Amino acid sequence: MRQATATDTVVERLWTAAVEGDEPAAASVVHEALATGVPEEALLLEVLAPVQAKVGVEWAADRITVAQEHAVTAINERIVASLAHRRAGGRAAPHRGRVTVGCVDGEWHAFPARLVAEVLSLHGWRVDYLGAQTPTPHLVA
Repeated sequence: MRQATATDTVVERLWTAAVEGDEPAAASVVHEALATGVPEEALLLEVLAPVQAKVGVEWAADRITVAQEHAVTAINERIVASLAHRRAGGRAAPHRGRVTVGCVDGEWHAFPARLVAEVLSLHGWRVDYLGAQTPTPHLVA
């Protein structure tokens, strides 16, 4: 049996708000957790990622609609962007190098790549995030 973690309550609260389509409440859950000391990397990997995984499970089990799945994903994407914009002003210049993160041609599920991009950014990389469905010649270039 898995031991409960400090982020489990945040996951539950985010899931509830996001699946109900309440973006302001969903964003508040994450930003309140950040304000109380939950590290941003934990929010990305231990809160947003599990909520997004639950989206797939619930959709596959036909417990949420495609519209709900898309809405939760959009809310999560905007929350990730809000975290990135929030830290952008107070962060030192990247120092580890530059990387490009994107999805290969035909891959439309960009959220995992976005999480990778944000975690790399937190660790000092300058990240060029290209998003979903990047045609192979452009990805190589």
